Amino acid sequence: MTSTSGKKDIVPLQVHQLVKLLDHAKCVFALKVVFGNFKHNYNQRPFSIEITRQPSFCPVLFLLEYLTLQGDRPGPLFINLDNSPVSCGSFTDLLLLSLKSFGLNPQLYKGHSFRIGAASFAAEREI
Repeated sequence: MTSTSGKKDIVPLQVHQLVKLLDHAKCVFALKVVFGNFKHNYNQRPFSIEITRQPSFCPVLFLLEYLTLQGDRPGPLFINLDNSPVSCGSFTDLLLLSLKSFGLNPQLYKGHSFRIGAASFAAEREI
């Protein structure tokens, strides 16, 4: 989802990989993230997960607001103020600051935990 310096074959998550799922009234009820290129994807088939609306701390709402702020442009989904892709290092640094601000022990959480957690979540849902 982020850029990795020195690894040219790894492309960060792109805006076009996020698909808005609409209900009959044309309101977004979920977002689908389509992963076409990922580690250990030997058969080259895309894999997707759906992110549904939640009553509190809604990831769909947050992502829609982020996309509104970001504007309508192609490229990496997560960008810095200068439009460069967010790096793994930047994500890790912000994660550390966020954990500390919530009073959580940063030693218990790592950036890699998000990849493992997302993979486990996707496997459980078998989407």
